[in-house]
Amino acid sequence: MVIKQLPHVTAFCILVLSSQVHAQTRIPTFDDYHTPVRMKGKPAPARPVGRDARRFRTAITAGAKEGPNFAGHYTVVTWGCGAGCQMFAIVDAKNGKVFVAPFTVSLGEHLDQTEDLIGFHPDSGLLIVTGEINEENYGKHYYAWERGELKLVWQLISIRTKVDN
Repeated sequence: MVIKQLPHVTAFCILVLSSQVHAQTRIPTFDDYHTPVRMKGKPAPARPVGRDARRFRTAITAGAKEGPNFAGHYTVVTWGCGAGCQMFAIVDAKNGKVFVAPFTVSLGEHLDQTEDLIGFHPDSGLLIVTGEINEENYGKHYYAWERGELKLVWQLISIRTKVDN
């Protein structure tokens, strides 16, 4: 008996999902979330409170010493969680309060990605995550830092499906 095997077909498509939080009609930019760079002087020591913050206290405490790099007076601290994977926290350089992101960011199958997994600017409250969130939904995810929380404001998801013939 001869069995004919057809090659796997991989289909790609882009699905654009947007949040109507700010009734945005376009992809956000760092300038859309401008914050003045106000912090001067030595940053407050990180105060890791809560299970996740205490679990990663060494990375968070060391990173917070670098000083503000996000949204005026905050410090984004990143650490690895495996090959092509990052976790992060945001530390308030004024008082040391720590916010640990509730998700991981990874490359997934996109090992050729050249963009940073987490993008941010010292004078903007926009944080751009490029990759998979908790190993799902590869794409670009745009978060606004508002009142001590990350709020998803826009995302572009790349959907990759595999069809077996």
